[in-house]
Amino acid sequence: MTSGTRPEDGTLDRRSALTVTPAENHHQRTKRTLQADDGAVIVIVAAKLPGGQAGTCPAALDPNGGRCPRGRKPEDGTGENRGCGNACLIMSNYLHRELPNLSTPAWLGAIEHGNNGAELPLREILAGSLYYPACGLNGTPVKYCAGAILSFIYADYGITKAEYLGNLNGTGEDSGFRGYHSVMQREVFKEDIVPSGWKPSLTPACAENTQRLVRQEAGCQPFGHWSVWDRDADREAAHGPERFSFLFFAGEMSAIYQGLFCRLGIAPRILAIIQPGSGLGGGWEQTESNASFFKKVVTSNRAGMPEYLLYGGFGRGFYEEPCWREYRGQRLVQLPERYAGLWRFNVGV
Repeated sequence: MTSGTRPEDGTLDRRSALTVTPAENHHQRTKRTLQADDGAVIVIVAAKLPGGQAGTCPAALDPNGGRCPRGRKPEDGTGENRGCGNACLIMSNYLHRELPNLSTPAWLGAIEHGNNGAELPLREILAGSLYYPACGLNGTPVKYCAGAILSFIYADYGITKAEYLGNLNGTGEDSGFRGYHSVMQREVFKEDIVPSGWKPSLTPACAENTQRLVRQEAGCQPFGHWSVWDRDADREAAHGPERFSFLFFAGEMSAIYQGLFCRLGIAPRILAIIQPGSGLGGGWEQTESNASFFKKVVTSNRAGMPEYLLYGGFGRGFYEEPCWREYRGQRLVQLPERYAGLWRFNVGV
């Protein structure tokens, strides 16, 4: 991964990072109070979050009468990451209003089970997607945004093919996506993505940055992989969407963004910047900076910037504001993992 993990903060460890896990520390108190098994907690708490169903806050199920133990109110936006179920109610109410569940689009529904040679419908995959660069093997965006988002695009040059496929298709409890099974998987090649001879139009202007990029990319083993996932038959609809697409690239975030989004003039709906790991974490620049090369690439897209920014990382108190000025304004949602918040693009900035 491009950053360390701290399970006590409700984060996913390396092994389970692509796993849609049950509610973690944020809900442990609720699990004990309800005396529910893990499956019930998934349905009541974790799985309904992407669906935007109001009333899924653990506090509403608490013998205390639905009162937050810290005295916080859902409407004031002060739900804590941990220890306060109202964060879930705020998020689910917001997603229901602003990011409603989507029906399975025709292109996604048409993919046949076992058709591992399926043509890559790139434009359809990009439209309305979530792009998560420097992702490591972190499944948080899928866990909380699936339903409102049906197409996830991850990129990280620090993940090997063996690591990725081992995590994605492992047989252990911490592998794959909880409550889902793959119906199609295929390798993605450069010719599936860009025309022959294509090169990024933007490159770092600073020689020092270019050298850092070359050094960090030296260990990359480029590959692409696309998979489609169906909800298990024994899972209720509240667990998550019926089907979603997951596209992964081992490659540099800015080059991938240019080859996908900028080249075709499409912007992802959500951009996730979660502990990208600059410096010792393996990143060649500080992605979060307003002066970063990656931001220059994102702003160069003729389709404009993503509608939403999902920004977070490790360490309480460091992620109270969005990293990029264009998203300044009210934090719409605070996820109970990785201190990740959701902000909307502010056209007035």
